[in-house]
Amino acid sequence: MSDRKVTEMCGEALIRFVDPGSFEEHQTEVMSIINDDTETDEFIMQPSFPPIICPPPLTKQAVNKLKALSGVQVVLPNDEE
Repeated sequence: MSDRKVTEMCGEALIRFVDPGSFEEHQTEVMSIINDDTETDEFIMQPSFPPIICPPPLTKQAVNKLKALSGVQVVLPNDEE
């Protein structure tokens, strides 16, 4: 399980958007990164605006792609940044 599991379970990772504009700008790309990495489109999304997403376990590459998007925050419990 070298690089596959960055998070132990879904409840440990959160993806947030800093504002509604960031959500509108990056929504499609964020969903695409998650879908491509996990091969599923089924995950928890808090019904707020902008939503908070709890994806399945992601690879480090996917986390890095998400973190590179302006206005997108990836929160991991052991994130030292």
